[in-house]
Amino acid sequence: MNKIGYLIISFLWLAPITLSYYLPGDELSVELRLFNNFMIKFGKSYENAAEQAKRFDIFRTNLKVIAELNNDRYDNATYGISRFADLTGDEFKKKMLRFNSSLPESPLREGGSKIRASRIKRAGGSSSHTGGSFSWTDNRYYPPAQDQDTCDSCGHIGGVSAVSIMYSAQKKRRTNLSIQQLIDCDPRCCNAVTYTSLFEAIRDTYLASETDYPYRASFRAGECDRAAVAKGVATIKSWRLISGEANILANLKNGPLPAKINADRIQHYRGGVITNCPNTGSNHGVTIVGYGVEDGVNYYLVRNTYGPGWGPLEGHLKVQRGTCDIEERVYSIEIKTKRSGGCFMCK
Repeated sequence: MNKIGYLIISFLWLAPITLSYYLPGDELSVELRLFNNFMIKFGKSYENAAEQAKRFDIFRTNLKVIAELNNDRYDNATYGISRFADLTGDEFKKKMLRFNSSLPESPLREGGSKIRASRIKRAGGSSSHTGGSFSWTDNRYYPPAQDQDTCDSCGHIGGVSAVSIMYSAQKKRRTNLSIQQLIDCDPRCCNAVTYTSLFEAIRDTYLASETDYPYRASFRAGECDRAAVAKGVATIKSWRLISGEANILANLKNGPLPAKINADRIQHYRGGVITNCPNTGSNHGVTIVGYGVEDGVNYYLVRNTYGPGWGPLEGHLKVQRGTCDIEERVYSIEIKTKRSGGCFMCK
């Protein structure tokens, strides 16, 4: 950035709200006003003027990235300024996409009994059910999307969200279950997990509600709240690995599906169906909660881990079926509650 630009951004740091009234109407002024609005909307603050100038330069670069994404004729999604617009692509991945697909999944367990990898139920095949729609978000007791914040907990949220949604539907009250309980009371804490190891950790306890055990987005040794854990209400009884569009659609009727996704394109997502997304490796934990068709494109409705304020769909996004590695590793789960001792939607 040139010296004049640095002086302007320094002024922005001192008086962000009034800046837009004093700048000239050139391109830099437009970008500064956008950055000013971005700071106000998302409550951004920076340590000093130098850091803010750095973030403004990144913001300007991201404006170009957003324009390029919106000009991609192979992608039906729209992109715009999100709360991550002051992060480089690499920073975004390091902060928000750390569900390491290279971590080996442990042997699958169903109902507490070990099953060899060769016996894992993984029926393939493509779907003939290309039309229609279904969404767990239509349930009046659907709980809001949770926000991982700065903790590497997208996998935790992807799994626990499925339990929360099923528990809420069964009990007829919106209840998000505790992510923090797993972070505090399980040795994996804020680190990347596999879904199978996560399911094992949940199976060995009962998850308390988020009200009883609130989310902190951090780990402190020895902080497991045993009194809150004693109030646990739901756990996972069994799980199985599924694949293929037909199996995913069929199993969605029984419950939301924890899954992994290649989320490289979601930093600036603002709506529509992501269609130009390669199957080059997953890096993010999510929950598939529905499916539908938009402008002739079959999609999955995906519950993200950035809270209900992310994007225009209250924390959800739409991904074309068969793209973004969304069908790479998907799980169907059954839950049971402490009070009833039974499982939900068992056959």
